[in-house]
Amino acid sequence: MQRNYPGMFNLTKGLMMIAIMMMHAITDGLFGYGLNVQSAKLYPLQVMGYGSMAMFFMLCGYTVKKKSWKACLRAQKAIIRPYCIVAVSVLVISLFGVCLAQGSASDYLGTVRYNFFPYLLGLSAGIFMGIPSHGIGAIWFFVVFVLDTLILNAVLRLEKTWMQIGLLVVMAVAGIHIGTDILMPFYLPQVLVGAGYMYAGIWCKKLDIFNRKIHPVIWILLTAGWLYMSWKGNINMADNYWKCGLADWIMSFGAGLCLLVGLQQLNRFEGQMSEKIRWIGKHAMWICCIHSVSQIAIPWNQILSRISPVPVVGMLVEFALHFGLAVSICILIEKIKRSQKKRRRISRQGQTV
Repeated sequence: MQRNYPGMFNLTKGLMMIAIMMMHAITDGLFGYGLNVQSAKLYPLQVMGYGSMAMFFMLCGYTVKKKSWKACLRAQKAIIRPYCIVAVSVLVISLFGVCLAQGSASDYLGTVRYNFFPYLLGLSAGIFMGIPSHGIGAIWFFVVFVLDTLILNAVLRLEKTWMQIGLLVVMAVAGIHIGTDILMPFYLPQVLVGAGYMYAGIWCKKLDIFNRKIHPVIWILLTAGWLYMSWKGNINMADNYWKCGLADWIMSFGAGLCLLVGLQQLNRFEGQMSEKIRWIGKHAMWICCIHSVSQIAIPWNQILSRISPVPVVGMLVEFALHFGLAVSICILIEKIKRSQKKRRRISRQGQTV
């Protein structure tokens, strides 16, 4: 496989974005239709969920390296800008809803506090210091990624590898044991846990993991452990839930590695379908932003049963709407950017003449 080329993860990111939107549609459907969340039929989803976040953080850690603090902080602008756009978009849509309902001044204030305040402190859904928070949706990952990038920039300055790993393990233990009872700003528990995954991504690049021949027995053992712990344990990183504690965190590295290497092997395939999925992966950041806005602004778990009395149909309709909206807006943004580049090029040519 070709080494470290631009867009090498686009296919994997595209497949993950599709899976995330489908997973959110299924989750909304389970609650919207009052279905049994603990059903054994959901085991395949639990298997995928067990390693998916570890894989995503490893993928992001693959490109992380030690930089000057100035360069490291400057690089985070690419994440902070879309985060702010999502926050403003959610606020505008929420206020528009209050306007349509002819709400009072207190309704407007409550909407700002409930929908916009969480973005200022990076909060998940719950109660923070007596103030209810809607949460920031799928882009919680942005907050964790930015902070973990800064943390790793400090960790990589430690001379010994064992010191780096030891510090990251201590951080993970602390993050896991914070649990779900305390709502903390900036997803601090997830930040403490996620740094280890991103560090593993750094080592995936150092070891050239996608081109290294690894004995089949190792893959069999990793997969068996992944399947077993998916049944015995459970992970919901967004809510900082780790059923088996540190054992879940350790085994999720193997699950994430199996997923990452397995999905990267799909890069061998070419064709229209794979190119379309790569296009989704190329625009993954903005698709995630658009999906976050639609996920938060629309109460899906309340309206799914009105869309269709059949749960599967309702979930598929929600997925199609999420997917169609995100892709349509990305195509529109791409066309606007091309138009702006064309006008600037024409303007420069006119000036030279």
